[in-house]
Order: sequence, then structure tokens, then C-alpha cells
Amino acid sequence: GLRKFELDDHEWKVVGDLVYVFKMATLFFSSDTISSISNGISAIDTIDDILQSQGDRKLQPAVLREVALALGRATLQHYYQKTNASDIHRLALVLHPSSKLEYYRTSGFDSDWFSGTENILRK
Repeated sequence: GLRKFELDDHEWKVVGDLVYVFKMATLFFSSDTISSISNGISAIDTIDDILQSQGDRKLQPAVLREVALALGRATLQHYYQKTNASDIHRLALVLHPSSKLEYYRTSGFDSDWFSGTENILRK
């Protein structure tokens, strides 16, 4: 029956590695010493990079690995879009002394994003 779906030791290691990534993200966003609003997009990008690199891992069957990674990345994209559309997030980036939009310039955001952020700031 269901025994064929049991994870082997290697697969549990992959699961543990992924859980660790999300645990660290949760602790990061829960910290009261770090501005998580201004670091939200870069943190999501880091998690996405880690998930993308997990596609090379040998979690079998491959179709399950691909589905799990696709769902994880779709969830990240959902929050990425919501965070990026938030006026508070944009203002936090502009006003945060360490970022001042540098991440967005180096990440290739288009001029519409910058002009929209400037309009929000001027309101």
C-alpha cells in the first residue's frame, strides 16, 4: 500500500534542508531587531534562489519534486507581488538608510516602479 510513498533517509535530508530555510525566514521576519518591511523582497528572492537550487537534488519521484518546488515558488511569487505592490513597503525602502532603493536598481526594476514609488512618496 502506502509503504512505497515512504521517504528514504536522503529524501528526509532534503526535507530537513528545506524546512531549515523556511525556519530561518520565519525567524528573520519575526525578529524585532531587523526591519523586515524593507528587506522583504530581498529575503523572498533569497528563498526563491534556494528553492531553485533544490531542483538539482535527487528527491524521487522527480515529478513530486517538481510539483513541490513549483508550489513553493508559486507561493513565494504570491507574497512577492503583494509585498512589491504595498505602498508601505515602497516607502520603507525609500526611507531606510541602508537600502534607499539600491536593491531595486541592481535587480533591474523598471522606471515605472521608481516613478510610482516617487508619486507615493510625494502624496
